[in-house]
Amino acid sequence: MEIRLHNFSTGIHYLADMRLIACIFLLMLPESAICHLLPEKTGTIHLVGNAAFVAVSIPLSAFRGAVTQEAMQQQFNTHFQVRDQVLGGQPVLTMIMMPENAPTNYVVVLQRVNFSGVPRNLSLFTDFFRDSHEDKMLTLKVSRGKEAQMLVLTAGSERFALLPGKLQLLRTFIGTGINHILTGPDHLLFLLTIVIGAAGWRYWAGAVSAFTVAHSITLTLSALGYVHVPSSIIEPGIAASIVLMALDNLFRPEAPKLNRIGLIFLCGLLHGLGFASSIADMGLDTTHRILSLLGFNMGIETGQFLFLGSLAASFFLVKRFLPRAGSLVQAPRLASATACVLGLVLFVQRVAS
Repeated sequence: MEIRLHNFSTGIHYLADMRLIACIFLLMLPESAICHLLPEKTGTIHLVGNAAFVAVSIPLSAFRGAVTQEAMQQQFNTHFQVRDQVLGGQPVLTMIMMPENAPTNYVVVLQRVNFSGVPRNLSLFTDFFRDSHEDKMLTLKVSRGKEAQMLVLTAGSERFALLPGKLQLLRTFIGTGINHILTGPDHLLFLLTIVIGAAGWRYWAGAVSAFTVAHSITLTLSALGYVHVPSSIIEPGIAASIVLMALDNLFRPEAPKLNRIGLIFLCGLLHGLGFASSIADMGLDTTHRILSLLGFNMGIETGQFLFLGSLAASFFLVKRFLPRAGSLVQAPRLASATACVLGLVLFVQRVAS
């Protein structure tokens, strides 16, 4: 009889602990989230002492066929892990909750992760967002005291640093800026149109400097929230800027260089808004906002230098070893006409999408 009473008492304490943890989760959420849990594809991670409290809304389709709560819990523990590089991390509770009076195409997952000490080198490892289109994005807010960080989880990466140190943050955003410029055909096409518009190191330095100053201005203003332009306007506008510069090369080849640099500056303002859209998609560290912007802009400039340097090296090698092909490759009219056609294709695609 005493054993049964002891087991019953232990069970009551266990249930009470679960309720307490659930209450802590809900109390940590904003008031609107308490009423409606979480909007779809959003989440929070609160770091308190030796624990991380996770609350995320996951589309049902991301669970890869799991229908029971136990199966969903197992998949979540496997595919969504908050770990510290030194202290590891052990999930002690995972709860699956269906929002009431809301569409049933997603669930809210609550989890507590314990660490053996205060975590300082945290990362989130997840591959939830890799299969279907609707599962490829989740907006996550990470906080610890006054520190805060916004992340957008996408299929492009499976590891995300949480509240990184300043040096790590700077390196991350520099790498992001380099990757953005080197994998963005629209920005590379625009750079091509401005460097073939005229010859001479003074012009090239002035043109690239004008583009750099212009996009830095709008990137900063937009990322800090002072300027907001919908991407439905920005993206076609960037494509149109390629066409504009290409046509200027074709029909005004003898235009004063100062006028051309002014046109490049105006187009650069538009490209800066596109860069800002990219950094917003990745997530801006709200505690070290200026440092994040600095790193991203440094990455953009590094990517530009790498592209233009490789372009100049390619022209030099072709001209040196294939002189006939070199004169064709470097023909400004041919390059401008090609850029104009590609810019028009991009413009039509972006207007139609």
